Formats: sequence, structure tokens, C-alpha cells
Amino acid sequence: MLKWIYFFLIVTTTMFGQIKTFSYWTVPTMDMDQAKKLAKFSIVIADLDNASNNLEVLIELKRLNPSLKLICYSNPMEIFEPLVANRPIQNAWSKEIKSLYPDWLLKTRSGASAVFFDGMRMLNLSSNCTIINGETYGEWMAKLLVDKVFSITDSSGKMIWDGYFMDNCSPTQFWVSPQDLIDVGERFPEMIDKSWSDGVYNFLSIIRRAMGPDFIMVGNKGVTDYRDILDGRMFEWFPNDYLGAKLDGGWWQSMANAAQTGPYTFFLLSPQNIEFGILSAQLLDNVYVGVGNNSLRYYKQFEADLGELNKIQIIGKFSEKSILITPKKKAAEVVDK
Repeated sequence: MLKWIYFFLIVTTTMFGQIKTFSYWTVPTMDMDQAKKLAKFSIVIADLDNASNNLEVLIELKRLNPSLKLICYSNPMEIFEPLVANRPIQNAWSKEIKSLYPDWLLKTRSGASAVFFDGMRMLNLSSNCTIINGETYGEWMAKLLVDKVFSITDSSGKMIWDGYFMDNCSPTQFWVSPQDLIDVGERFPEMIDKSWSDGVYNFLSIIRRAMGPDFIMVGNKGVTDYRDILDGRMFEWFPNDYLGAKLDGGWWQSMANAAQTGPYTFFLLSPQNIEFGILSAQLLDNVYVGVGNNSLRYYKQFEADLGELNKIQIIGKFSEKSILITPKKKAAEVVDK
């Protein structure tokens, strides 16, 4: 019963409006033709190495769409191993860590390298990280981002980046290697998570203090942690079934969380779920939608009036229509009231 009450409240308190869009550009390069296509979006989340590889393209992207928000992507939890091409900033940091600060490389209790994603190696973002030159890894990395990346400007002195997107912005980590717990100097899983959460909070706090309240800060994973610092969250491959309640693929929990995560909340969709995701987003007023990683495609659904989705013609204002969601089937449509 409670889920239906919650759904009713969303529908009856929301004004349907323009579809807000974003592109998730995690490759380290971008050319002018790609920038012209990306300029259609409201927000572009772009890998930080684009500022080193093709700064002039980022400048052109923002010239093409002066209202576009450009948000810097980084994944402070991991480094590539081995190093990969076209990532000069991240490769330089990786080399420095390995040569000068190897104690920051995260290990399991058996001494093996901690690995979450194949081809990468985890770093110790916890508050119990070894202090070197007066800093933990998270403090060192936060200051590098502020001083070396977020400070990059165009010829007029205006900052290129409007915000920061932290990948793997999670308060928990013991599950990465549950049979051989990651070694952050804590014995029990709940204490591992506490140390990790404190470390991430400190990392984000340093950035927020340095960049000020107008700098957009977003974290990946649709949890509600760090709401006092972050302006939003990404729900990668919405809906997500790992956020708590798993009913209907986690749709109800995803929607409940998204209602709390701030004005820059993102639903990253797979192509087969595009209309389901767009119409779910329209039940809230804080959600941007995007489809797939590194996609240049601006889908026709992004430009449609809500009533045009599912080939239903809209007559009059959005308030004369209702959105009907069937989460179990990942189906959605616009219907007459």
C-alpha cells in the first residue's frame, strides 16, 4: 500500500516539463565534430584528460552552447594498470604514486593487490590511509584536482569546468573482496566501511571548501550519502536493484532516492529503456537523462513533447496528461487524465 501512496504523491505534485539531457563522456579525447554533437546536451560529464589532450575542443563546446554545464569526470578510487594511452594527467599521477607513495596502493589482508575493475588497481581512500608528507591519499588527490585540473581556464581566465563528477562515490567497500577483506587497518566489515566513508567525505569536503558552493558536485551510485556536500547523484543503468528494496528491479527505491539526491541527479539509461527512463524522470523535477556511455546520439525522444512519446498525441498543457508507469515491465506511457 505504501508504494502506491508514494507513487500518487509523486504524480500529483510534479509539473511535467522539458526533458533535461546529459552525455556521459568517459573517453579522454574529443574532437571538434564530436563537440558539435555534444553541444546539444544540457550537461556533458567529460573525462579530466580532455583538458590536457584537447582543451581547445572543450572551449569550443562551451562556445557552441553557452548554457552547457561541463563537469569533470575522475575516478579517484583506481589507477590503470598497466597505463593506457591518451591519459597524460592520470598516467603521471599513477607513476608518482607507484614510485613515491606505494603504501597508498590498496591491498587485501593476504597482501594481494585490491582490484575492483579488471585492468585497474585500487587506492586507499579510507581515513586510515598511510599519511605521507602530512597527507593521506584522498587529501593529496583532492588538492591535485583543485590545483591542477579545476583551475584550468580559457584565454579570458574563465574556468573550463563547472563541476566535478566522482565515479565510485560509495560509502562502503568491504564487499570488493568479501573473502579476503581489503586492508584499511580495520578488523570488521562495518569498520572498514566507516573508515572508507570518512575518507571519501574528507576528500569531497576539501574540494567543496576550495571550489565554493556554486561548483557542481555529483557522485556515482544512487545512494543518498554525502547530501550535505553533493548536488546530485548518478543512477547508472537506471533503475538499480542494489540500493535497498529490490521490488520491480529497484525502481521504487531508485525513485525514492532520486527524490532526495539534489538538483543535478542523472538517470543513465540503456537504449531499450529510454522512454521508461524519461517518463520516470518526469515524475521528479531534478533529473537529467542520458543514454549509454560515450554516445553522441541525441535521441528524438529528447526533443519530443511528453505526449509524443509512445506515439500518443498531446493536446494542451502537460497538466492535461498523466504518466502511467508499470515498473515491473519497465513500461511507461502518457495517457489522458
